[in-house]
Amino acid sequence: TGGQDDVSGTGSETSRGRTHRPPVKPWLPLAFAEIPGEMRNDDRHAGDLMEVQDRFIVAIGGEAADPSTPEYKEKWLNAQRQADLELRARIGAQAFAARQRAARQQQTWAVQEEP
Repeated sequence: TGGQDDVSGTGSETSRGRTHRPPVKPWLPLAFAEIPGEMRNDDRHAGDLMEVQDRFIVAIGGEAADPSTPEYKEKWLNAQRQADLELRARIGAQAFAARQRAARQQQTWAVQEEP
C-alpha cells in the first residue's frame, strides 16, 4: 500500500488504487529536543547538536524566515527530515535512540504537568 514516502505506514488505498496519506505535521528535529538534566549534562555530542541545529536554521531560510510563506512548510519538512538523518549519522543509532526515548519521556512529563 504505502509508497516510498509513506514512512508512517498509515497510508490507505483509495478506490482508484492511489494511496491517501495523512498530512505531515512539522516538528522540531531531535537536535532541538529538551533533554532531562542527566543526559544533557553528560552530552558528548554537543558540537554535533549545535551543527545540526545551525544547518536546520539555514535550510529553512534563517532566523528571519517568514513562516507565512507557502515555501516555508516545505523547507521545514525537508530540513527536519535531513536534520534527524544527519544527527543519527553523527552520533550513532544507539545515542539517537536514547535521545528519542528521553525526549519522548520529557514530552510526556510536560503534558502531565499542564493544568
